[in-house]
Amino acid sequence: MSEKNMQSPYKKIMVFLEFFLAKPFSLLPLNNSIIFESHSDFCDNSKALFDKVIENNINEKYKIYWLVEDIDKFRNKNITNVKFVSIKRDTILEKVISELKNVFLFSQCKYYFYSHRNFARTKPKKGQNFINLTHGMSLKNSTKVQTVELDKISYIAVTSKFSATLRARTYQGGESKTRIFGFPRNDLLLSKNDTLNKLYNINEYNFKKIIVWMPTFRRQKNSSRNDTGTQKDTDLPILKDKLDLSRLNQFLLNNDVLLIVKPHPAQDLKFFNQISTSNVKVLTNKKLIEKGIELYELLSQSDALITDYSSVYIDYLLTDKPIGFTIDDLKDYDANLGFLVDNPLEYMPGPKIETVEDIMEFICNIAAEKDDYQKQRQNIRGLFHKYDDNNSSERILEYFKLIEE
Repeated sequence: MSEKNMQSPYKKIMVFLEFFLAKPFSLLPLNNSIIFESHSDFCDNSKALFDKVIENNINEKYKIYWLVEDIDKFRNKNITNVKFVSIKRDTILEKVISELKNVFLFSQCKYYFYSHRNFARTKPKKGQNFINLTHGMSLKNSTKVQTVELDKISYIAVTSKFSATLRARTYQGGESKTRIFGFPRNDLLLSKNDTLNKLYNINEYNFKKIIVWMPTFRRQKNSSRNDTGTQKDTDLPILKDKLDLSRLNQFLLNNDVLLIVKPHPAQDLKFFNQISTSNVKVLTNKKLIEKGIELYELLSQSDALITDYSSVYIDYLLTDKPIGFTIDDLKDYDANLGFLVDNPLEYMPGPKIETVEDIMEFICNIAAEKDDYQKQRQNIRGLFHKYDDNNSSERILEYFKLIEE
């Protein structure tokens, strides 16, 4: 039976569960339990906060549940008082079982921290807090492609008053629920680690600079969603064919620069299959998970970032490192999805890249340590970030009295 054909009976069953089971289950007393969610499994803001929970031994007092799609990857992960719960939903039976588990867990937990999907089927009752950590603050206008049930959220994590205003536009409300904590994953941007060497044995090479390229997704892998509305052969901006890729790789080689291309987790990857070369490496979410590495650990070791309208650049401002912005499909993106601000270019503090020559010039400046946008970056950073430290996770745990201030 196709997914489409399953929708009608599935929805009817879910209505039954929500109104005839969730309500009685809500009468169950709360216990010391915390639920986490992220997409992909075990990453992003939720994972960064979870690591802080473990660091502070909060799992000795609270039972912790992680909602994951691929339960097989976590069967041998033994963490005290932490249980991984499958939310796999390929068949109607799996969907129903998953919902029953969720209803039971959510009826008793005291805290739910999530970054992508809110699996709570009722609004939080007295003593419960459902906290939307989000997966970043973007200039993109997502009101056309997402629906948020604000009554099922207690708090929404943001990074500044301005960010709270934009988030409220995205969610079409909820500004009173925003709290300026900062994002837990941003704590990793200021960390020291050996991530690059774990990924590429970087110590064996003589790269002068490491640049990470993170395009926001254009074409979603599990749906017909296409945020630019165009039908290009590649979903990587600027590079139109293998000749452009070859030219860019040779330029990187000549300048001893490594370019790591990290596609969005939701991106259809078939357009990235032929990109890897000697100095251009494609890094997928799957590989990061296999290596047990957080993306923001990698970003903390980079010398510069190339991106576009992705929320990552707003986080990366905390590093005060150069950012280059590809804008060759800005008009298409604006016409199709749109932005939350009238002139997004005013909020993008770095050179604007529209051609292969532009990207080469940016790389050349990074290699020469030429940076003309530092003051502009700092001004925009002050707009998007109240805090520029690595204490976001700690602020959240202190706010909910999970650790003492």
